[in-house]
Amino acid sequence: MKIYHQRWRNTDGTVTEPSVSFDRLKELTPKKIDVTAKYLDKTYSCSVPVEMDSEEAEFL
Repeated sequence: MKIYHQRWRNTDGTVTEPSVSFDRLKELTPKKIDVTAKYLDKTYSCSVPVEMDSEEAEFL
């Protein structure tokens, strides 16, 4: 699973930030997610790592 923290560069050069900082989001986000699925009376489980990335997009 991948989580993106996006900032937007506006046409006037200012950057719009999310209400939660990237560092705070990293603190709140689990390192992994445990997933369980049941199909045809069989149960499957695994742990999925969570990756985080910060990016800045620009309005054109």
